[in-house]
Amino acid sequence: AKQDAKVLTVFGAGAQAREHVRVMLTVRPSIRVINIVNRTAANAAALAGVLQADRPEAGLVFQIVDSAQAEDVEKAVRAADIICTTTNTSTPLFDGKWLNPNGVHLNCIGAYTPKMQEVDVAT
Repeated sequence: AKQDAKVLTVFGAGAQAREHVRVMLTVRPSIRVINIVNRTAANAAALAGVLQADRPEAGLVFQIVDSAQAEDVEKAVRAADIICTTTNTSTPLFDGKWLNPNGVHLNCIGAYTPKMQEVDVAT
């Protein structure tokens, strides 16, 4: 990922998401905005609360994104310098055409069987 990455978008709000965000903040302290894309807003908000408590001095901005709102998901993907997908979905989470043409780092760790697919075939 770019050394000066500022926007992290994470899909999922469970333990894997939490730990991946923590790692990204450690290796890229330049991150200022974290988009948490999840189907359950309460879970995303809970994750934001935990992460904010980890680093209250960092001035992080958390944005909760409803995974059912394609336009909002697209905005979160287009804005991202780093994307972490931490779900067990069987369908792609976003259209690869939305990725920043200037470069984006992807950590896609949720799909661990042949029937799972977090990103589209083109990505």
